[in-house]
Amino acid sequence: IMSTHPSDFPKVQQLSEDLPRQYDQNLAIVPCYGVHPWFLHELTDEHWKPTNAATEPCWLEEMRNQLVSNPDSIVGEIGLDGFHFDGTKPDRELSTPMDQQVEAFSLQMRLARELQRPVSIHTVQCFGPLAQCLGELKKKRQLPPKMYFH
Repeated sequence: IMSTHPSDFPKVQQLSEDLPRQYDQNLAIVPCYGVHPWFLHELTDEHWKPTNAATEPCWLEEMRNQLVSNPDSIVGEIGLDGFHFDGTKPDRELSTPMDQQVEAFSLQMRLARELQRPVSIHTVQCFGPLAQCLGELKKKRQLPPKMYFH
């Protein structure tokens, strides 16, 4: 069950508790915590402020807490999207600027690496920024154990 925004985290948690985790040997319910690039613009300045306990943004700390509380959970759905535009603006601006998408993506990828979690990655028309970001993470040995692209 994928989240797309911190407001989804409690819903994902509740569904993962209410539904049977294992249906059979080939089908399981797995909670996934992350912020999708389509919804990054909904994060307020308050979401980006570090908490007193950490230097990471409070939305990332909230995500960390969910992942730690659910050892079988994965990071997702996260990614980059170069084709999701703000419909309220006439000049086809991205709903979230690419530099902010890259920042959020990198933070979530490093968290996945730290917690050794697989990642579900959304990617649309952003292969240059994606390749650059993945290359930088690889150089710093910050890639997660598994990545699934769609």
